[in-house]
Amino acid sequence: MFGYYRLASAVPQLRVAEVDYNVDQLTEGFRKAAEQQAAAVVFPELCITGYSCGDLFFQPNLRKAALNGLLRFTEATEGSGTIAVMGLPFLHEDALYNTAAVVQSGRILALVPKTVLPNYREFYEKRQFTSGRELGTGVKEVTINGVHIPFGEEIVFHEESSPFSFGVEICEDLWSVIPPSSKLALLGARAILNPSAGTELTGKAAYRRELVRQQSGRCLCAYVLSSAGVHESTTDTVFGGQSLIADNGRTAAEGERFCRESTLIFADVDFERLEAARLSESSFNDSKSLFPAGNALHLALPEQVPGAPGLEYAFNPARPFLPSPSRRRERCEEIISIQTAGLAKRMEHTRAQRLVIGISGGKDSSTVAALAVAAYGRENVLGVLMPDGVQPDIDYSQALVEHLDLPNTTINIHDAVQGVLNEMEKAGLTPSRQTKVNLPSRVRMATLYAVAQSVEGGIVINTSNLSEDWVGYCTIYGDSAGAFSPLGMYTTEEVVALGRQLGLPEKFLIKPPSDGLTGLTDEDNLGFPYRAVNEYVRRGVVDPAIKERIDALHRASRFKFQTLPVYHNGLPMALTDETDYYN
Repeated sequence: MFGYYRLASAVPQLRVAEVDYNVDQLTEGFRKAAEQQAAAVVFPELCITGYSCGDLFFQPNLRKAALNGLLRFTEATEGSGTIAVMGLPFLHEDALYNTAAVVQSGRILALVPKTVLPNYREFYEKRQFTSGRELGTGVKEVTINGVHIPFGEEIVFHEESSPFSFGVEICEDLWSVIPPSSKLALLGARAILNPSAGTELTGKAAYRRELVRQQSGRCLCAYVLSSAGVHESTTDTVFGGQSLIADNGRTAAEGERFCRESTLIFADVDFERLEAARLSESSFNDSKSLFPAGNALHLALPEQVPGAPGLEYAFNPARPFLPSPSRRRERCEEIISIQTAGLAKRMEHTRAQRLVIGISGGKDSSTVAALAVAAYGRENVLGVLMPDGVQPDIDYSQALVEHLDLPNTTINIHDAVQGVLNEMEKAGLTPSRQTKVNLPSRVRMATLYAVAQSVEGGIVINTSNLSEDWVGYCTIYGDSAGAFSPLGMYTTEEVVALGRQLGLPEKFLIKPPSDGLTGLTDEDNLGFPYRAVNEYVRRGVVDPAIKERIDALHRASRFKFQTLPVYHNGLPMALTDETDYYN
């Protein structure tokens, strides 16, 4: 769906050295992932046998059972385009490799060996396994049941007609100085799938999460990790079953650790977005010379993988600006710092000395006023209250300037508005309903500019938000005007979060905005809540009936935010205006 593919990380219940039981669990996990139309599902390292087998890996019976288990699992995937990645020990030329098998639709596509073998503290993999680097350069071939199968670390799997591609690395590979995933990403892999078996120590899960998240950001890719679960714990080592999916530097999904039951998590990842990011990030392409593609195998997938049927597991949460409460303060503080710095810079470039803000006492003007005070000091901000005659909610405006101790002035626009309407009637023009609705907004903006030009270095600050702007719920040359828009990229819910972080009382943040004439709220007039707009803008999720309405309003209102159109006449221009006030 629109370039999205669903990735999954599964942590099944396993029993050490009980291959038949483990394959049953893996098959069930695969079935559930395929039912959800996952493009790929990752299982833990050495999951067919269990990671904790120790010297049992030397037993031919266990290795034979593991290979037969892989074949049985592979048969169970017949007819499904979903990719499965799982681990098993594999013997090749008298050397034992910790290996990940890549399976699709009844076929073993390739085997990928682990290259970095931990051999410290609780790990002693070099006792049993050989590093994949011992295979030398290039990709080898092994034969399983008469079928030739690629065997090597430099394999990029891809669909020929889509942006979907991936590579595989195993557990400790990620922890190395130069992870194989860095090379795989530069070779074209847009997702890295990692079967893992990480033990649990205090703080290790957080460190592992950061490794996955940062590697996904560094490689401009998705990253899926599945780690061995609690049933593989020994008498002196605990496994937690951490499952993670990251998308270009952001954690998209994380499963619960220490579960006694099997777990399965999903994330819908936009591979077209990853493709576009790599095109625009010059540092990524500048690094390609570090890893020439000469020895790599680019393996086309034999079956089409399913695209995400919807965005149920999109990495953007329902409120992307609003993370969990534990991180919300940090996020809000960051945005406030960005906006205050931007506002201060804008003033420097325009040589402005006074920020002029229209104060309605709602969430938008209140938050902008608080931002302005934080950016430039209250003595350099002027709040303008503009009631239209007797306005019942003007008390909110007065309370806001008192709360912020904000210098302010009150200019009643009623006579100006009525003056225009009266003069229109004298001229034989009947003011339309839209005229009566929009005129006060335009008079207010004209008033703000008049005030700004009457104080030294005055500049008008816009108070609109993204949700209103998206559906055009603003008046051209009215509340859509201004010299700077601090909230223009934030939804209504995000504005409320910022306002709370700035210490504004709740009454300013929950005041329903109205058109100032009919007494109806914005949402009453629109016919749908702003939350629906926010969900649509941030996640692409919306009720079809509301979508049609939002799209129509968006298309019809774009002219409000475009520069004044001019038509070139072909006459020569001796001068070029290259002024850029934003730099």
